[in-house]
Amino acid sequence: MTRVNKYLFGIIIRLFDSTNLQSMKLQIYLFLFNIFLSFLTFSQNLDSILAIFTKDPYLKKANLSVLAIDLNTGDTLVAKNPDLAVATASTTKLFSTAMAYEVLGPEHRPLTEFYTDGFVQHGVLLGNLWVKGGGDLSLGSKFFYSDSLKYQRIEHWKEELLALGIREIDGVVYFDGSAFGYDPIPKGWSHHDFGNYYAAFPGGLNFSDNLCAYVFTSKAVGTRAKFLKSVPNQPNMVVNASVYAANIAEEMVSLKGSPYHMTRSFSGSIPANKDSVSVVGSLPDPESSFAGVVSDVFDDTLVLCSGTFTVREGKEKKPDYDQLSLLFRDLGLPIHEIATVANHKSNNFFAEGLFQSVAYHVTGDGSNEKAVKVARTFWGSRIDTNRLVLCDGSGLSRKNRISAGHLCSVLRYMRQTDVFPSFYSSLPIAGVSGTLTNLCKEGAGSGRIHAKSGTMNGIKSYAGYIESASGHTIAFAMVANGFTCTRPYVVSKMEVVLNALAER
Repeated sequence: MTRVNKYLFGIIIRLFDSTNLQSMKLQIYLFLFNIFLSFLTFSQNLDSILAIFTKDPYLKKANLSVLAIDLNTGDTLVAKNPDLAVATASTTKLFSTAMAYEVLGPEHRPLTEFYTDGFVQHGVLLGNLWVKGGGDLSLGSKFFYSDSLKYQRIEHWKEELLALGIREIDGVVYFDGSAFGYDPIPKGWSHHDFGNYYAAFPGGLNFSDNLCAYVFTSKAVGTRAKFLKSVPNQPNMVVNASVYAANIAEEMVSLKGSPYHMTRSFSGSIPANKDSVSVVGSLPDPESSFAGVVSDVFDDTLVLCSGTFTVREGKEKKPDYDQLSLLFRDLGLPIHEIATVANHKSNNFFAEGLFQSVAYHVTGDGSNEKAVKVARTFWGSRIDTNRLVLCDGSGLSRKNRISAGHLCSVLRYMRQTDVFPSFYSSLPIAGVSGTLTNLCKEGAGSGRIHAKSGTMNGIKSYAGYIESASGHTIAFAMVANGFTCTRPYVVSKMEVVLNALAER
């Protein structure tokens, strides 16, 4: 019996002990007693519905962690292994986006800064130009810019330099993307994921979501496809391709390639008799690719006498920027816009970037290793982190260990913060938007659930808020890890519980 039920029952007993019961009072007492019975019946119904889910023959061997808390009363509505910590896939993004909202703020905008160690004379910059990245994730992103506008901000940089009287740079243009370090792979990421579009990793300098289109051409069915080019161009890339033309409608190509290594291996099939078929993957070296894109835009107006280099190439030691002259700054898009895409679209690149942006803001080191430590400290002072393990900000790591209790603690904490309205609005809505468009679409939960989903092989999870029919806000988390049935089957069972909570 919940705390509320016990409270109501105590009131009813004391009222019936009164020696002066009048007819009107009796009606009131009976009314209260019916409320008590309805609470009890609801609780029993929820327990029965949860039992159907947790005792399902296809799920009984899976690791299940479930918790739902009425945030208005504090009552636990349903619970099953709430402290069982397992990998939960993309519901991990709740930790990274919530932390970014709290530490950086919804309106925080990362900087790209332009410095020089020289001076301008007669239209010539006598010295080097340094482009210092601050982890802007939005530059050229398909989520914010159309293809025709993706270079717009880089064009603006060129105009800024021209406005400063610079027509020629008699020095080197250095690109510094070291803000997030050069060891981007979190513990627990599979080598099978490296190189794929969903495993694009953030750097201090980023462009177009750090994705690359690898373009092939094909002829008759059964013949070997030919690699044509990469967009943006990766001039030093080594391509190993075992790709064949097939009678299929879409490409079915597996891509492998480690970060900052220029070899990419392709295997699989593409549609036959096509002039151009693109396989989208992650960039091998975001910093170097960024330098190439900017140089191409600058080249039609500015004369770059000595070419470009990146900090990672190590031609010159990274400078003390306080000793250089700041030419101008460019602001990226606000954190709220990045976090909304991270949660609505379950975008790993943005989630990892936010995770590392917090560390960069707090310590000046935005590496994954530092971000893990910062996150441990941040959440350790706000929720019970016993058994919690965070290895990344996106949930792609299978070494993460998160329970339904951890997720509900984050949700409950965030509801008490000033940034809650922004955080809440970043979550997709069941039956309406984002990765929840098809969840509870015809059920009571449609339009009432704001939550994050998580999906990997053998993993399905949801965590967020339910605005119930009675006007209460419920924090919930449901995790199924290690199931062997189909994912739609698991979702259908979860929907029963979610709809019942929404009907409360």
